[in-house]
Amino acid sequence: FNSDASSDGEHNTLKHAYGKDGMSPHDFGKAWALSGCYHESVDRVKERERNCDEELLTRLCSVTHAAPDLVDCLRDKEIGKRYQTECLNNLCLCDDIDSCMYTETLRISNECYDRIGKKIANDNLRTYLDNGAIQSHLPRDHHEVPTEEMAPDNLESNHGEPYSYRDFVAAGSCYAYGHNHIQTFDGVTYQTDAHGCSYPLALRTGIQDFAIYGTFEAEQPSGELASHLVYVSFFDIKNKVRVQLGQGLEVNYEGRSVPLPYSREFVSIWHNDAENQIYIYDHDVGVEVRWDGESVVRIRVDQRYHGKTKGLCGTFNSNDKDEINLLKNTRLTPSTYQIMVQEWKLPSCGFNADLYRDPASCAVSRSPTSSSASA
Repeated sequence: FNSDASSDGEHNTLKHAYGKDGMSPHDFGKAWALSGCYHESVDRVKERERNCDEELLTRLCSVTHAAPDLVDCLRDKEIGKRYQTECLNNLCLCDDIDSCMYTETLRISNECYDRIGKKIANDNLRTYLDNGAIQSHLPRDHHEVPTEEMAPDNLESNHGEPYSYRDFVAAGSCYAYGHNHIQTFDGVTYQTDAHGCSYPLALRTGIQDFAIYGTFEAEQPSGELASHLVYVSFFDIKNKVRVQLGQGLEVNYEGRSVPLPYSREFVSIWHNDAENQIYIYDHDVGVEVRWDGESVVRIRVDQRYHGKTKGLCGTFNSNDKDEINLLKNTRLTPSTYQIMVQEWKLPSCGFNADLYRDPASCAVSRSPTSSSASA
């Protein structure tokens, strides 16, 4: 593709020979990711404007972070400031404030466990937010697409982790959470602007050993403005094993629902009752996946993959300046994470560009320099 930044650094122009307004559907998706356009009702636009009330969101983030179980996780002032900044951005993009506040507590809880080893029960966080004093002050959400909740199935078991898991030493962790956000192996956080498609979260360079794909759910039938991660697919390419994780802690091994704990020669799957999380551990390829059954996944890999990963989780080489990557090295590097994400979506993904507004009619939401990498 051709991408040209204007002299003021606030526009990113895409030039194409065909498709709607001179663009192919594939490249229209990239233009949309940069445009800030939303194909939604007036009520929905007003809801987004309300959600970005900084004073309101500051109070809501403070209430969220005041959960008693999170006290030890927020003692470091610098970490607390980072969480506050990220929380404001996440809630601004949110359509269901209560759900996103809960996701925020889960994100902090997950990172807290990795950082200081403190385990926090998800039920305790949910109970805190369900307090009437908090719920009565939440703004009313605008619901456009109803969602279906699925209860856990076949999960009444002990943890069931294999002995080999106790020897697993994670060298890098990547998270996908909330409204299509990614924290890479090298610690860079960005918003993907993913469509309702599947994308490779992490894989080994050359598509060897393993690949992990995430499927995002679109808020509207057109496929635009994906709201959050809904499915995670783990592939042990070396041993030809496939595990899929869905909503409500649904687990499929080679296309069939299985009771937990479940183990095969290389792969073990179990439900951690204390955390209410699903774990996959493949000791042969040195990869662990943890899924909360809603929208948060953690991917951990061992040291053998240092400098050998690609996908939305980045390059895992201790360099946070080169996280933008493609399957194959090219002369031109995408100028933003959002364009990179569109380049990574699976070819089978499709959305109806005719249902979208022309991105040229919208104000540009982010400049190419805001989260970019050099070619």
